[in-house]
Amino acid sequence: MSRHWPNQQGYLNAALRTVQYLASLTVQQDIWSEVGKVFVNFWGADVVTFGRAQDDGSITYHHWTYADHDVGTNLTSLITNLSRTVAHEQSIGAEVQEAVQEVFESGFFASRIVATPESLSLAFLPVNQENQITAVLLVGYRIAEPFPRELLNIYLAMTVLLGTTATRLASEIEIRQHREHLENLVKERTTRLLAINERLQQEIADRKRAEQIIKEMAYQDALTGLPNRRLFNDRLAIAMANAQRKQQKLAVMLLDIDRFKQINDTLGHSVGDQLLQALGQRLSTLIRRSDTAARLGGDEFILILTEIITFQNATAIAEKIQAALHKDFYLDNHRLTITSSLGIALFPDDGTDAETLLKHADSAMYQAKEAGYGEYRCWQPLSREAQE
Repeated sequence: MSRHWPNQQGYLNAALRTVQYLASLTVQQDIWSEVGKVFVNFWGADVVTFGRAQDDGSITYHHWTYADHDVGTNLTSLITNLSRTVAHEQSIGAEVQEAVQEVFESGFFASRIVATPESLSLAFLPVNQENQITAVLLVGYRIAEPFPRELLNIYLAMTVLLGTTATRLASEIEIRQHREHLENLVKERTTRLLAINERLQQEIADRKRAEQIIKEMAYQDALTGLPNRRLFNDRLAIAMANAQRKQQKLAVMLLDIDRFKQINDTLGHSVGDQLLQALGQRLSTLIRRSDTAARLGGDEFILILTEIITFQNATAIAEKIQAALHKDFYLDNHRLTITSSLGIALFPDDGTDAETLLKHADSAMYQAKEAGYGEYRCWQPLSREAQE
C-alpha cells in the first residue's frame, strides 16, 4: 500500500521545506542522493530512482524507497527494462522511451509526465550524462486526488527547482575548481618567481664578488695582497694633505731585499714568491693602522708612516724594521736570513709632492746599498749626484 498523501496545504509545506533544503545543499553533498531523500521524506514518494552514465554508455541506477513499502514486481521490471533500454536500445513502452530520448537529447534539465499503469505514487529518474544533468519524471495517473493538475504542476515546478539547484551546485563546483586551478597557478608562478629571484640574488652576489675581485686586482698586489702602486699613490696624496692640514711630518720608506736575485736563482721562483709574501705579512705587523705598506713590484716595498714628529722618530722606526726583517724566514723546508736596504724621505722637509718624495726615497735607498747590506739612509741633498 502507498502511504497516505497529504492535503494541498501539506504539499505547499512540503514544497517550502524542499526549497529550503535544496538551498542548504553544498558542493560536498551529492545532489541526487539528497533529491531521493527529499521525495521519499517530504513528498511521500514510493520510489525515486536516479542514474549515472558510464563510460561504456550504460547507466547505473540507485533507488530510494519508503522502508515500509514493498516495491512491486511490475515496477521493478519497469526500472530494469528502462535501464536496459538506455544501455542497449531495447524496446519498451513508446511513451517512456520517447520521454527518455527527449531528455537525453535536450542537453539541459528536462521533465516529462508519463502515464504508467503501475501502483506508484511517484518515480523520479534523474540522469547525469557527460556532465549534463537531465531527468525523467514518471507520475502515475492512478492518484485519486481532487487537484491532480495542481499536484502535477507542483511536480513540474520541482523539476525546475532541482535543475536550478543542480546548476547552482555545478557552478559552485566549477568555481571551486577554477579557484583551485588559480591557486595552483599562483603557487607555480610563486615558485618560479622565487627561483628566478634566487637566481637573480645569486647573480648579484656573483657580480659583487667579481667587482670586488676586479677592485682588488686594480688596487692590490696579486702576490702579497698589499696595496699596489696605484692605491699607494692615492693613500700618499691623502696622507700628505692631512699632514699639511695638521702641520705634521710623514715619512716615506722605500726598501728592497739584498741579493734577492740570488735567492730566485738558487732556490727557485716559488721560494722567492713565498719570501715576498712572508715579508709583506711581517711588514704589516710592524706598522700602525694609520700607516701603509705597499709593494711596488719585484722585491721593492714602500711604507707611509704618518705623524712623524722628528727625524729621529723615522730612523728609530727604520732600525726596528731592519731588525725585524733580519729574523729568519722558514719557507718550504728552507730557513732564510735576509737583509734589506732602506731609504727614507720626509714630508715636507725632503719634498712637498709625491713624485719628489719617491725620487728622494729611491735615491736614499741606493745610497744605503752603496754603504753595504742591511743599511738605511735618509735622503740628503745631492746624495744621488754624489753617488754618481
